[in-house]
Amino acid sequence: MPLTLSTTSRLYGFAYQATVQGRAPGGTVALGAGMDGWRLAQSVLSGDGPSPVVLTETVNGTSTDYSFPIASVGVPARTLSISGSTQAASVGSTVVFAPTISGGTAPYGLRALGMLPDGRYVDGLTVAGRYTSAGSYRYVLEVSDANGDTARLAVSVTVADGNVLLSAINGATLTSAIDGSVLLSVRN
Repeated sequence: MPLTLSTTSRLYGFAYQATVQGRAPGGTVALGAGMDGWRLAQSVLSGDGPSPVVLTETVNGTSTDYSFPIASVGVPARTLSISGSTQAASVGSTVVFAPTISGGTAPYGLRALGMLPDGRYVDGLTVAGRYTSAGSYRYVLEVSDANGDTARLAVSVTVADGNVLLSAINGATLTSAIDGSVLLSVRN
């Protein structure tokens, strides 16, 4: 007769406990390899280790593994989310975009799906770097958590040309200095 467990579910937040049934006469039952977090004593399995739990029954020198998925019931929703909006930018500006990440289970990871604007890169949980080209850019940021859950944020940013354009003023001259300053002279 194969091994069975008296229950294969546990209430979220509580340790699991079940009776191992169906052990063959003269046979032994032990936890399988890698079953940290589980205990087996006098045919009672208990703990809060990973699922599935593996039990090994040995009868007359022959071992058989039994795998039991343990479902958690009443598990709260793990809602991972990412939000935020980018700031105005211009060529040459350095702007750090730190989206808001909530829910899920830390630690989190962030990656860009698609091409980031030239000069921009993901740095931890932010997008950083210096904008190098004017234009409108769209990309998607994806956050993942310790459970493998993911959430995505569509990002759009318009990068303006970093040069300042001045309208011609009648009789005015514009002179730039080596230090980048600009002198505007107006004659009457």
